[in-house]
Amino acid sequence: MKRFFALLLVLLLLPALALGALFLLAPSWLRGMEKPDAPPTPDAAQAEFLRELARDTWRYFETYVQGALPPDNVQLDPPVPPARRTSPTNTGLYLLACLCARLNGFIDEAEMRARMEKTVRALEAMPKWKGHPYNWCDTQTLQPLRPKYVSSVDSGNLLACLLLCAQAVGGALAERMRALAKEMDFRALYDKKRELFVIGVDVEREKPSNAHYDLLASESRILSFAAILCGGAPVKHFARLARGLAVTRQGSALLSWSGTMFEYLMPELFLRAPRGSLLEQSNRAVVRLQKAEGERLGRAWGVSESGYYAFDRDLNYQYRAFGYAQLAMSASAQADVVAPYAAALALPQVLTWSIPQTVGGAATTGSLSLRFNWVNYDTGTGRLIDGYFWFWLKNVGP
Repeated sequence: MKRFFALLLVLLLLPALALGALFLLAPSWLRGMEKPDAPPTPDAAQAEFLRELARDTWRYFETYVQGALPPDNVQLDPPVPPARRTSPTNTGLYLLACLCARLNGFIDEAEMRARMEKTVRALEAMPKWKGHPYNWCDTQTLQPLRPKYVSSVDSGNLLACLLLCAQAVGGALAERMRALAKEMDFRALYDKKRELFVIGVDVEREKPSNAHYDLLASESRILSFAAILCGGAPVKHFARLARGLAVTRQGSALLSWSGTMFEYLMPELFLRAPRGSLLEQSNRAVVRLQKAEGERLGRAWGVSESGYYAFDRDLNYQYRAFGYAQLAMSASAQADVVAPYAAALALPQVLTWSIPQTVGGAATTGSLSLRFNWVNYDTGTGRLIDGYFWFWLKNVGP
């Protein structure tokens, strides 16, 4: 599910999608917040490189979305059939990828709407809990996988994607997207006593998780903002998100759970941090830390959650969060895997650097070149992982 965010950023860069669309829908008190700086404009060479990458990224969907829903991942080596499961995050980001492909001229209006209509129809038809699609469902039957579980953060991601796409496409399709969003009861995932969202709900036992999303430096920031926007949580909830700081040589940064790039930069796909804010300063410090560690170790940078060189009994790569202990509240943080999608998330901050080197570490590894969007590198074993863990990796690390 979280794997889906990867190189979608590249599709969003050219041309820039109005990621402030959520802002436009927000209550008046939000409109008074300081707006972020405009994203940097790539030069001609950078733009060409990014467009080629975006086009290659879209080919993933053209190749592997055979019906209405995208597979969670595709693994090429060892060869394993495309996963027959998907999540609300995957589905929402596929809708957003269709929009970005249209904006970039990869598909026409008719194809975009045809693809979106199929996906919206599947979302309308699949079983739900209080309007929320289950965390995993079969891409062909639409039935939930056992155990039945609803993930708060996945539902928040889907909500954000539905709102953004509805704002962009208009018409009857937009109304159906808004109807799906309206049906999602986020109050059922909100702990009024703690004033926080639970991680999720075990639907088979009707039992909410004991743990909560309680950090500002988290991918759940989108869940919080979008749910507040739609009345699923009170405004005071945002103030409950913890803002503890870590001090590094590259500056102070908000503490996250795992110290991953994903936790800091994924929300920037939807809602850019205001200039000079704690979030913006924290994001910059994290990118500087990642870059400095890469240079110190003589390798590409971009440590984040990713597939790594270990297998289950069916020869599927295993997956976990990788991050820097300096930034993490978790005691199990490890920085053993470099995932190029993580560096791609930092592109708005690093356009003054060499994009191929930044994103793929081609100059560092000498072997990846334009394959960076396909590969992760497990520094613990020195092995490349081959396959697409969603569209952001072919599996593996630089």
